Amino acid sequence: MSDFENVLRVVVMTAAVIFLPIAGLAALAAVRLIWKRGSAMSVEDRDAEISLLRARVDELERRGLVSGEYDAQLARLAEMEDRLDFAERLLAQRHEPVPPLAMPRNPSPPNGSAVQ
Repeated sequence: MSDFENVLRVVVMTAAVIFLPIAGLAALAAVRLIWKRGSAMSVEDRDAEISLLRARVDELERRGLVSGEYDAQLARLAEMEDRLDFAERLLAQRHEPVPPLAMPRNPSPPNGSAVQ
């Protein structure tokens, strides 16, 4: 082996011996911090949060957003989209010009007398 390969091997081994334990300790500290924050909420705080969420669900149900009003609004929107599509198709069919009203060649004068 060359001197370069020997030096590279020593550098890699040193880095592994030094940095792997440091990385492991950092990961362990991060896990402990996250675990501590998660368990820091007391039982009373959790119960209060659960009761707030239940109150919000009850309010949504009272307003009808959970019990079918949302579905009814979606149905109305779908019907309006269908009507708009129908109107657009009707307008697209009228792309040819409408012929003007036919006028008689010899119109009679408004006072009723014939012109010769």
